[in-house]
Amino acid sequence: MSENTHDTVGELNKYLSEQQPNGGNDQMDEMSRRKFMTTLLGMTGGAITLLLAAPIVSYTVKPALKKSDTQMVDVGNFSDFTAGKPVKVDYSFMRKDGWIEAEVKQSCWVLKKDDSNVKVFSPNCTHLGCGYSWDEATQEFKCPCHGAVFSADGEVKAGPPPRPLDQFETKIEGGKLFVGKLKVEG
Repeated sequence: MSENTHDTVGELNKYLSEQQPNGGNDQMDEMSRRKFMTTLLGMTGGAITLLLAAPIVSYTVKPALKKSDTQMVDVGNFSDFTAGKPVKVDYSFMRKDGWIEAEVKQSCWVLKKDDSNVKVFSPNCTHLGCGYSWDEATQEFKCPCHGAVFSADGEVKAGPPPRPLDQFETKIEGGKLFVGKLKVEG
């Protein structure tokens, strides 16, 4: 090779080494022992923190995210209800919601249709949630807030309600009437 070619190759190598961030050295800069130990200690501490924090976070967050179990609640003996006559029933049950367990008091309207059929209504009008009552004289549910009128079957007869009365899920078992989750139409 000519000396001119060597000069050109040398200049090219010099130019390329100036363009590389590590100055042309193909090997990475050596990590000092102190920097390695600091990094290793930090990673170990982080891993231990994550291992200890995971159960604690799970313990505190999981109950809040858990959906409450819908339970069927005994509201009385089915034979105690008279067919065709709505009766307001007050009952209570224990509800666990997250970390809180509390006694909840509710009421419902029970309408026994016959010896095997029953409708159980929410005590709140479907218009704005006011409480309504049974008018024995007209055989209708009447809401005093805005003049809503419902039939014995919960259908809207008059007034502003957008839908019939909401009903609870029901079950008759062992001669007892049980109510569950509220079913809201539309």
